[in-house]
Amino acid sequence: MRGPLIAISVLSLFFLIGSIPVYSNPEVTIDEKTSAALTEILNRGCDSGTIKALRELGLEPRDTVPWLIDVIDKNEDRLLRIRACEALALIGPDAAQAVPVLTEILQVREVLKDWWLVKSAIEALGAIGSPAADSAGPIIYEILIENADYEEVARLPRDPKGIRSYPKGDREVFNAACDSLKKNGADPIALLMNELESPQPYAGINNDIYGQRKFDVIDTVAKFGKDAVPYLQGLFEKSDDYAAISNCLNLVWKMGPDASELTDTLIALFYRLRAVEGDDPVAAMQASNAAGFAASALQYINPDPDEAVPFFIELASDEDAELAWTAIYALGHIGDERAIPILIKTLDDDREYTLRLYMGAESGAPPKPLKYAAAYALGRIGPKAKDAIPKLVEMLPADEFDVAYALGRMGPDAVAPAVNALLSDNPIVRKNGARAILYMGSDGAYAVDHIIPFIKQETDSEAKDAAIRAIGSIGRAALDVCVEDPISFLIKLLDDPAGDVRSSAAYSLGMFGSKAESALEKLRKLATEDEYIAKNIYPVREAAKTAVERIETNWTPKPKGSTPTGPRPLCPT
Repeated sequence: MRGPLIAISVLSLFFLIGSIPVYSNPEVTIDEKTSAALTEILNRGCDSGTIKALRELGLEPRDTVPWLIDVIDKNEDRLLRIRACEALALIGPDAAQAVPVLTEILQVREVLKDWWLVKSAIEALGAIGSPAADSAGPIIYEILIENADYEEVARLPRDPKGIRSYPKGDREVFNAACDSLKKNGADPIALLMNELESPQPYAGINNDIYGQRKFDVIDTVAKFGKDAVPYLQGLFEKSDDYAAISNCLNLVWKMGPDASELTDTLIALFYRLRAVEGDDPVAAMQASNAAGFAASALQYINPDPDEAVPFFIELASDEDAELAWTAIYALGHIGDERAIPILIKTLDDDREYTLRLYMGAESGAPPKPLKYAAAYALGRIGPKAKDAIPKLVEMLPADEFDVAYALGRMGPDAVAPAVNALLSDNPIVRKNGARAILYMGSDGAYAVDHIIPFIKQETDSEAKDAAIRAIGSIGRAALDVCVEDPISFLIKLLDDPAGDVRSSAAYSLGMFGSKAESALEKLRKLATEDEYIAKNIYPVREAAKTAVERIETNWTPKPKGSTPTGPRPLCPT
């Protein structure tokens, strides 16, 4: 996440810095013998029996606080320091005089690499409670943010002899920081939202000059999932701070389905922002951009289709091509068949849009006509949109991935048009026909008898490569319906002089799993001896290695398409 914890004073505005009550009992002396006994108690672990064990030594728990502070501050035994923090957590408010040392160790970078020690210190501060731990609030808040991008992975058993560092954050530290803030009267989500809503929320914080702080805060709020929705809802309904709204829309995008309850709110926000008028052109532009962000974010939250689909259908015809593209893409993402008529109509729309990534950032790609976005969206919907096939066939002369993808996703009814495309005099049409079959999966099984002769005579390398890989995409579904054995054909291609052909053939053989055992001898040889190099790698070797592994383990690809049934499609002979 971020670098060292500095400039924390900015965040102290969120906390009431309380005075720390100090307790010490001059009548209690912990001699060497008592110290050894305390050490033994800590080494057994801290639990409900620890307090009882301390009293059996004739000590009240709060009488041990100075000794525990000394252990944390000076002892080099990592596990003993952790146990001392855990003991302070058990003692609770009576351990208030330990706050300075606990706060101090949380600002040492080497300590912050040790998730267990950090977690234990934070839990101790939370247990000590307000106002004793208020002075540690800003530090714990920063640690919360630093550990928000933890990975959900299985944790290894704790190793008391070694320090495990998690550069992407730690879940237990994150949870401890969250709980500690709550115990001391702070609302973590409210604090984070306050940063996102602030007019200049990142100036001076951690010397952040690149805006990374914003994304760190967004990542942190996203970890709270549905609990953050009420905070966002209130802001979207009332705020006129367009920068803050945009920041929080980035957050909605990050939250995904956790924000699904915001469907109506985002639609209302869009119309509210779209209606902004006035003499301030900057504000009007900010509102317009935020409206686009609202529409874009809506598609990623798994919205209520009965609310979102009519909204996007209306927006798909908007005079603003950028908004129309957002709506078209969203309709494909949602996959609702109610969108099919407007998407087919848009296949004639030549207005251009600029491809954007992550909430409005331009990708750098050249502008494209909206009709190709509509084609892609229809492909996402799949066979229910098969009425688009005639128009998609008309679009095959365009060298566009979206058209081939859409045709290939139309199911068995698209097999004959795709096979017909293989016979075209136009190399782009042939390539798109081969790509379409590639995207069909098992739906294209009946096309294999046409693909094999096509590969034998095709001169365009891209079309040939797509056709070879199409056999692999169809896979085992082709074995029972083809005249020529596709596996035997692919094995022959392993001897082709063109490296790309050998690579694609190896890839496709792997897609047949154990059915391609007869190819293992050649594939093993290619995996170690093939000399073809492209972009500083050996693509044939890599494809052959993968194929051998898949064949030996009887790997089965995720089903794509359906099992061929019924009569063969009317294809040219």
